[in-house]
Order: sequence, then C-alpha cells, then structure tokens
Amino acid sequence: MANKDVRRLLSAVMVGLAMVGFGNSAFALNLSTLTNITVWDGEGTPGVWPHENNETEPGMVNNQTWDLEGMFFKDGVLTLVGGWNFRAGLAGGGAASAGANNWFESGDVFIANTSLPPNPPNFGTGLGNGTGYDFVLDVNWAAGTFNVYSLAAGGTLLAALEPGNVPTSNPWQFTPANGQATLGPLGTFTAVSSAASSGYAQDNDFTNSGIALFGTGPRYAVSFDLRPYYSAMSAYGDTLQFHFTMECGNDLLHGQTAVPVPEPATLGLLGLSLAGLAARRRLRRSAR
Repeated sequence: MANKDVRRLLSAVMVGLAMVGFGNSAFALNLSTLTNITVWDGEGTPGVWPHENNETEPGMVNNQTWDLEGMFFKDGVLTLVGGWNFRAGLAGGGAASAGANNWFESGDVFIANTSLPPNPPNFGTGLGNGTGYDFVLDVNWAAGTFNVYSLAAGGTLLAALEPGNVPTSNPWQFTPANGQATLGPLGTFTAVSSAASSGYAQDNDFTNSGIALFGTGPRYAVSFDLRPYYSAMSAYGDTLQFHFTMECGNDLLHGQTAVPVPEPATLGLLGLSLAGLAARRRLRRSAR
C-alpha cells in the first residue's frame, strides 16, 4: 500500500473516531420517553397535566391554538409542545396589540443557569437585568435555525405586547447588539406535528404519545440540542431554567432541569475525538 493510501486510511479512521458519539442521528419524538420538566407558572386556572395543558394566562384566549402544553428534556435536547404553531404563529384577531400584519409570532427561548424557587419561577418581573435570565436561544422560526447569546454581553429584550398580560410572560424576544458574538455555532431545531403542516415533519409517535398525555387536537413540537453550548453556559452540574412565550403573551411555558457532570468515559471519548481531529490536520499538512 502506498504511503498516500496509508494516509487516507488513517485519516478516515481518525475522522470516524472523532465522530463517535457526535453523529446527527434521527430524532424520534415519543414524549413518553422524555422527562417532563414543565413548571406551572402559578397563573390562571390550573389546567391538566401538569396544570399547563388547557391553561392560558388570566384574561387571555383559552383554546387549543393558543395553548402551550409542556416542556420536555432528554440527553441535552429541549422540546416545547403545544397547540400553538411555533413556526407559523397565529393571526391576532384584530387585537390592537397584534404585531406586524395583525400576526402574532413565537418568541425566543430564555435560559437561566441559576437555581431559583421553581414554583412559581422568580422570573419575568421586568426587563433588563431584572428578568433573572442569563442566555437566550435567538430563534429564526422561518429558517429553522437558532443562535445562542449571553444576555450579559448586551442586546435588547422585548416585552410581550398584550396589555394586561401577567408579568411572568416577559421577556418575549431578544435582539442582539450590532456585532454581538454568539456562544457557539449556528444551531438547527427539529419540528414535528400531529398532522401535515408546512415546516413540520408529521410524526405518528409524537401524535400518539401527545394524545396519551394531552388528549386530542392539533399539536406541534420543536426541539433544540443544547449540548454544543453547555460549556459556554457553564451548564454542567448546574440547574437550567427555561422560558418561552408568544408575541402577545397569551400563554407561557417554564421548565427546569439539572445538567449532570459528564462521566469520565465521556470526557475520555471527547479527548480521543479531539486527538483524532488534530491528527487528521497534521496528516493533511504532511501530504502537501
């Protein structure tokens, strides 16, 4: 075997080792296999399982299309579920506070890595530093992507538009400052639905598990893999709390989960992967 072929073979082996445990495998969304991390916001009339299903905020519209039902978590992936169409949003019905073109949009996902009393969460009582949030998933719902930012580094927080909504609905959305650095690579989210819908993959497992938990009705889910951002968020060994609402603040979701410290075997695998990538770079240089 020629030296060039040996280099190619060794390079392929190193790449394979580097990708172990980091592959982009298919994400099958069966809610019964995920951990429910939903924390009831303590507002409105308690719904069912676990108070967020069939519950919206006081004085707001209460039906399936405006309902946010639950937050789930597994292996670093955060999933939001609701009758609300996360990607498309919903017409404002002529409300004076409706956004552009009388249309309400989904907000961003706010994250805190500070352990606070979970019921109700001590968040959202104002904007700026008063929110208690540390990071945000700045979501491009149309493109299916998101960036992660540190709120301490700047940017602007926007309040939900509906006057009279509960203070814990805030914040709704984040706008980064000009040139503000992200905390990692551009991420992509997974979107599934219980029926054919633009921008979603129809998923029978999600449909059946959703009916078992929440009952019938159209339902949507979006999932974000947070693992590439754990180190930047100092998440390992800490407790993460999450917040989401739509533009009008009609309903909101809170969730909380602990992030375990990686096992030694996982750290060793990461080291092996990084060593493999470094070796591949060296082989490329020597081949030139």
